[in-house]
Amino acid sequence: MRKGTFHALWMSSAFIIHAPMAGAQAVDAGSDFILEEIIVTANKRAERIQDVPSSVTAVGEQLIGRVMANNLDDVSAYVPGLDVRPSGVDGNRLVFRGLSTGPNDLSPTAGVYIDDASFGARSGFALGALFSPDMDPSELARVEVLRGPQGTLYGASTLGGLVKYVTKAPDTHATSGHIKVDYGHDAGADANRHTVRGGINVPLIDGKAALRLSGHYAYREGDLTDVRTGRDELNANRRKGGRADLLLLPNDDLTIRIAGTVAINKTPQSGSVLGNAVTLLPLYGEYGTFRNVDSFSKSRYHFIQGNVEYRVSDDLTATSTTGYSKFRVNILSDYTPTFQPAFGPALGPLMQFYGTTSPSTEKLTQELRLASSGSGPVEWLAGLFYDHEKSDYHSGINSMYQYGTATPPAALQPTVAALANYQTVALASRYVEYAVFGNANYSITPEFDLGAGLRYSYNDQKLTRVASGYLVNIGASPRLAVADSDDGVWTQTVDARWRFQPDTMLYGRVARGYRPGGPNTSGGTFDPDTTWNYELGLKSTLLGSRLTTNIAAFYIDWTNIQLNYFNGTNTVIGNAGDARSKGVELETSFTPFYGLTFAGNLTYTDAEITGLLPGAVGGAAIGNTLPYSAKWAGAVRADYYFPLTNRVEANVGGGVRYRSSSTTTFPGDTGSRYYKLPETTFLDLRAGVDLDTRYTLNLQVLNVTDERNLQGASQSLAVPAATADAMGQPATLDFMPGRTFYLSVGARF
Repeated sequence: MRKGTFHALWMSSAFIIHAPMAGAQAVDAGSDFILEEIIVTANKRAERIQDVPSSVTAVGEQLIGRVMANNLDDVSAYVPGLDVRPSGVDGNRLVFRGLSTGPNDLSPTAGVYIDDASFGARSGFALGALFSPDMDPSELARVEVLRGPQGTLYGASTLGGLVKYVTKAPDTHATSGHIKVDYGHDAGADANRHTVRGGINVPLIDGKAALRLSGHYAYREGDLTDVRTGRDELNANRRKGGRADLLLLPNDDLTIRIAGTVAINKTPQSGSVLGNAVTLLPLYGEYGTFRNVDSFSKSRYHFIQGNVEYRVSDDLTATSTTGYSKFRVNILSDYTPTFQPAFGPALGPLMQFYGTTSPSTEKLTQELRLASSGSGPVEWLAGLFYDHEKSDYHSGINSMYQYGTATPPAALQPTVAALANYQTVALASRYVEYAVFGNANYSITPEFDLGAGLRYSYNDQKLTRVASGYLVNIGASPRLAVADSDDGVWTQTVDARWRFQPDTMLYGRVARGYRPGGPNTSGGTFDPDTTWNYELGLKSTLLGSRLTTNIAAFYIDWTNIQLNYFNGTNTVIGNAGDARSKGVELETSFTPFYGLTFAGNLTYTDAEITGLLPGAVGGAAIGNTLPYSAKWAGAVRADYYFPLTNRVEANVGGGVRYRSSSTTTFPGDTGSRYYKLPETTFLDLRAGVDLDTRYTLNLQVLNVTDERNLQGASQSLAVPAATADAMGQPATLDFMPGRTFYLSVGARF
């Protein structure tokens, strides 16, 4: 489907019949059918989403279940301004409003919170940009997506935005439980997937204490075959995990909540295939590949959070949030396509290269807050924040001769022995951050108010790198590097709200975000990069709360960009220059009558490099579009619920997801090949029945038209692209899954 066709479809759906916002739920209010009021905690206090003076989308439990979401990527199409790029095992690269510098960007530009605690590494020394959790959707009350810098309330590495997983709290009054079994089948690949989820809520003391327990297990059959060995199901995947959540209410003023989550993920290999680096056509078909080693990916994370809230008085609440997490990834990769060309046509084809990548982060955070009740004309919040992260990153590049099954000729033996350990690196880093923050809002009149926030963050980092192997021996890589850095950054927010109609609000927001600088293994340091976001928005709820429309225009200045590049041996971090992103985001919802809902969102983003520092590296040029940034993205969906009998309700629905073309890196990047990815359009259909609101049966077909679009292409270069082409170095390709059927059966008690 071409862009013009999608725009016509979106306009007809959203403006002729209009259309419901992600996360909106419908309720029957007497004879009127209205949208349920959505409460979010984006500003660290509960408030109506329509009252928040910034761009926020709440993906609610209803939508998560309706589209049978298993991860954040499954719902990202219904959130304007957010692009989720899967990056392997338990990996999601989050891109807000086009703010990305491509595949070598290792430090996150977006934050992730689980309830009120931060998750993931702030720096890139443990690949913080690549790994963010996918929570079990059955335990989520909603996912709050905050677009634009969140530096004042959420601190470092939120210069693009924030994803906040809000989990379901235990119920101290009623025992309840749920179980759900999902079956999926990818028709083109003839691969199945199975998921089992279950949980129980048990009041321990009525009205005083409750425990909520849940667990899940998922298995996805692989669809790739290694043409060298005949090994199949290369990309099969197993996931399992659980969560325990304890809620204590000793008295009316004190709330204590302690929760722990564990998740384990294993897969033999990624779902990538090899393709011609110029034509991007698969070399061994869409379900075949060539592996020189039996690689694998494993991950495990633990997350524990303690939250204590005490109402000091009717006008003051104190909150303490403690978070502890440990995340570990272990990956064995095939590096042969990258490094063979570096050793020429004589030796290169005789050698196979492989290596491990094992980042891990242990993180402890503590936040203390005081907040007013918000009952008067002035509401305020102030807090202290502490973050301590200890990260280890182990990587290696090793080689073998003829798959380790043959003895090299005597003349080659010294060379083969020297290359056996091409490079081994142990990187140990420590990140410590202290911050103080506050914000306030003053209602000048009942219709107009002003808000402002300020945060000062200071971080101290230490880095030790120990390396060995061939690259060290020839002087291409240092054996030992020790570096440290520190920086302090102010972030600010100013906003204004004008409710010029009872259910319509015009707002303006100016906000600053930042990403920490740090020490560099090549010597010296790199500086923080910052964003200034200028936003003007309109939020309205009309037609007796049956129509909701939100629109926001934004302009972002991104200064002192951290731009990483691969120089053939290592990834180097530096500050490159400036960029800007501007665009418009629209989401709207409409319920014309009971049972029928429409929803739509549309995003326009124009993001490009605007300036470069002298000596900047990484391949960027002024005017280059930022990688992963699509000009247009959007989705429309519709659902209709209708009774079959007094006890059975049926539903039918569908949706269309669209994303225009985007690029993978900068055209001048000498470490990664530049590719332009095609636009994608997907049609989804679904239907189901609900018996006594306790038992559910749902069927969903994703990608009905079976479009196997290319969603990713990459080629890491240790030599110039022309040399790589002459040596036949392939590219790595990722295709969207074909037509996939899902059947889900669930029960609640």
